Amino acid sequence: MSALSTVAILGGGFSGAALAVHMARLSAVPLDIRIVEPRPQVGGGLAYSTADPDHRVNGPIDILVLFGDDPGHFGRWYDASGERAGDPDALAQTGQLYCRRSSFGRYMRDLVDVHAAGNASGSTIAHVADRAVDVIPAGDGYRVALESGGAFAADRVFLTVAHEQPAIPGPFRALARHDGFVADPWAAEALARLPDDGDVLILGSALTTADVAATLLRSGRRARITVISRRGLRPREQGVLPPAAERLAKMALKPPGFIRRHGIPDRARISLRRAREEIAELEARGEGWQSAFDDLRDAAPLLWRNLSDHERRRTLRHLRAFYDVHRFRIAPQIAAILRRAEADGRLAFLRARVEAVNAEGGQLAIRYRPRGGDAASSLRVRGVVNCTGPNADIGASGNPLIAALAARGLIRPDPSGAGVDIDDECRAVDRSGTPSDRLRVIGPLTRGHFGDLVAIPHINTQILGVLGALPAR
Repeated sequence: MSALSTVAILGGGFSGAALAVHMARLSAVPLDIRIVEPRPQVGGGLAYSTADPDHRVNGPIDILVLFGDDPGHFGRWYDASGERAGDPDALAQTGQLYCRRSSFGRYMRDLVDVHAAGNASGSTIAHVADRAVDVIPAGDGYRVALESGGAFAADRVFLTVAHEQPAIPGPFRALARHDGFVADPWAAEALARLPDDGDVLILGSALTTADVAATLLRSGRRARITVISRRGLRPREQGVLPPAAERLAKMALKPPGFIRRHGIPDRARISLRRAREEIAELEARGEGWQSAFDDLRDAAPLLWRNLSDHERRRTLRHLRAFYDVHRFRIAPQIAAILRRAEADGRLAFLRARVEAVNAEGGQLAIRYRPRGGDAASSLRVRGVVNCTGPNADIGASGNPLIAALAARGLIRPDPSGAGVDIDDECRAVDRSGTPSDRLRVIGPLTRGHFGDLVAIPHINTQILGVLGALPAR
């Protein structure tokens, strides 16, 4: 083993970058930290690498806290870096700042660079600009194989990649390679190829739908955008929020306020019913629903833990869509863009199910059936964008790293069907059911175990908890 223990962080988005920074700050011994990320820079990942100026973090900047002893760190950087001055639309009508996603990605890159230049533990941080494709057990550690053909030894491995791009819905699979079908909603070049004078269909109506619609509308699109989802849900808007200190204190409250009032039911529907009752009480007083739902969100990990595997699968199948559209709310600026487009007739939402698709010349003919309707309807579009949500099924992953780890038996699917099976310390559980001290999983791939593990504050808390439980070497 080398003089320094080598830690491989596989995935350089927010989860990987934050892990590297905290590890360098908190480790009791110097470490050789290597972030394997194919993008030219670390910190952005899928969510924060977008260059679209209308794509904004869906929470105000005062909640973007990485350092508990310095909650204003990002705000100071935001001012000093010039990002705030260059974004006159950052201040929402609610009086709170919602930064561009690209701004937060730049912040994370700067944090990694600063800590690579010097840190409290004397650790090194290196960006391996490559893609990890396999992890091979080797003695007491691993050998990380890279797409380029290279490899390096690691004493510990952290899997910090995100979910895969959305699965292609059945009616569209035969046309997946059609020029008008955009399988990956984050592929900016594919969106740019859609003709401005042709109607577009967006599949799904969650957070990504709002970003894609904003991109298409900003491009000067003259044609109509139709959003179809089976439940007819649409992204909810952030309202006026309490001060950050109050929100952060509620998130840290143990046990959470929701559980203090309602206990821990063994069925998700009971918790949702209690939340709806609290929302109704707030609305009767003329207050917004967001605070009651946020109480449910903060209790979600404990509530989830009390559900059986069967109930978890049932919840993901039947209730997740309702939960997510309230949980992942869009910035007021994005909401305003969508409202204007609806008022102008350029954007419409349909509650329907697509039954068939045919390519006819340069168009796609879509047959759909409205929810509760007897008769099918149809429309013709020049493009379809798949925004049905990230694919959490690692068995269907197109990521060669996930496939290789599963084939070796180093990881297995979570019993809920979402992400990777882990224990409470984020140790990957192998094929035989044994957790590994040297292979851990951080970020969205752990949602199946924890129930709600996607937002920046929650992932940051997860990282700090894992690092606190690690042995010195």
